[in-house]
Amino acid sequence: QTSLLGSQVGILSRDANLEISPLKLSIGSQNVMISCLSLPDALLSYKDYDKALAEYRKIAISFPGRAEGREARYRAGTTLVQKAAYDEALEEFGKLHGTAGAPLEYLGKSIVYQALGEWEEEAKCLELAVRKYVKHPLFPRLVEHVVFRLHESSSHHRMAAYHLALLALRH
Repeated sequence: QTSLLGSQVGILSRDANLEISPLKLSIGSQNVMISCLSLPDALLSYKDYDKALAEYRKIAISFPGRAEGREARYRAGTTLVQKAAYDEALEEFGKLHGTAGAPLEYLGKSIVYQALGEWEEEAKCLELAVRKYVKHPLFPRLVEHVVFRLHESSSHHRMAAYHLALLALRH
């Protein structure tokens, strides 16, 4: 599961000669039950930030010790980042401290610093997360984000890319 939210899909390719015919993407399931996060995710995809935020917070309060509650808290923080409410987002992510979703606290805070253009603080958050939670079940999600940011920053911010590459090499 990635930390990116929204209704867009992207392709990252290293081959300049890649040709892609028209794609048709759809998501669906044979399950009768859907995740409680589906409603706020849909609201977020339509950029209805206030309603999505309210729903994420309801879920976080309703399921405090469960994965759904922690994920809802994290997504509430990312919604606040999209609203450019950075101080409030840092506070929201801070609520994950000391829980089983603690790696998401650092991941979320790194997203805030990325949005603020503070790549050094972003890298510090990611490094703390990678060092502290190497055996945590959410570790692959951290690694995925570091690799994504490495590729993303390599085209427009070399120093950030070098720092993330060093982080990846060390860990």
